[in-house]
Amino acid sequence: MTRGALYHTLQNRLYRGEIVHKAQAYPGEHEPIIDEDLWQKMQKTLAANRVGRGAGKGKTRASLLAGLIYDAHDEPMTPCHAVKKEVRYRYYVSKSLLSGGGRAEGKGQRIPAANIETLVADRLRAWFADPVAVLNAAQCLSPDAVTQKRLLDGAARLAASWHEFDAERLRAILRAMVVKVQVHSDRVEVTLDQVGVALWLSGKDQPRSTHPSGGDGVTVLTIPARLKRAGIEMKLVVDDGSEPANIDPVLVRLLIRAHAIRARVLEEPSLPLKEIAAEQGISGSYVTRLLRLAFLAPDIVTAILNGRHPPQLTANRLMDDTRLPPDWAAQRELLCSSNA
Repeated sequence: MTRGALYHTLQNRLYRGEIVHKAQAYPGEHEPIIDEDLWQKMQKTLAANRVGRGAGKGKTRASLLAGLIYDAHDEPMTPCHAVKKEVRYRYYVSKSLLSGGGRAEGKGQRIPAANIETLVADRLRAWFADPVAVLNAAQCLSPDAVTQKRLLDGAARLAASWHEFDAERLRAILRAMVVKVQVHSDRVEVTLDQVGVALWLSGKDQPRSTHPSGGDGVTVLTIPARLKRAGIEMKLVVDDGSEPANIDPVLVRLLIRAHAIRARVLEEPSLPLKEIAAEQGISGSYVTRLLRLAFLAPDIVTAILNGRHPPQLTANRLMDDTRLPPDWAAQRELLCSSNA
């Protein structure tokens, strides 16, 4: 089953207590298992994901923060990546961890690149959309009202166009304006060079190294995000629930495979699971564990597809946990509770 087939499965109106005949939906004799509000939210999420893929969004980014990011001990973090089952994962890793010294001393950080990059980019966009915040920085550079108005207009245009920028453009903006990004245990600090901001908003996008960037000429933006362990790595989590989407391709692939096995079972109910396992080239026990995932609560599936699942909900957790209950409320408590 392809990802498209999985999306088709999640649009099945049987969940709403209906049956479909010749593209028309009619009330069925069974009770709905998804209420109308959740159903509509799920369909909007699926539609948004389709639009995003059609528009070419979600492509692999360059390392936007290379040369700018530091860990809590003020140690430079280096971009690196790993490839698992043809999926490329990007990280920022403390320099001492790469050399082995930080591991021995219990120091160093390893953070998913997309996670921190999206947090920083979203915080910058929000700052440019705030005319009061921009004006406070601009006043230090130019008391001239006309110049300040020009800078505010430039900031508004930048914020409005932010989501249209490709990785190369974002990288240029960050290199021109950002002095440093530092990841602490409870926050991320983004230090902006006020002169660099003014030059860029004035249309003079010079490299940051051509103008001063220290002392009183900086603005520090704070992102209240705490580090939380997710497997062997750390993830930044925003406590108000506004952390960016972070789609896990391994989790999505597990769901696709689970629904493929479920479709095979429904297609030929008399076929033993061991034969399905042989067709898939996997063990019988693995087929059994995968099949359970085809009966996850729809809101958990939607969260995974939308990259909004809690950090503790990893592929290993789903596959290793043999206690997965059939009851959806119990699944939420087990997999999505902050204490899980």
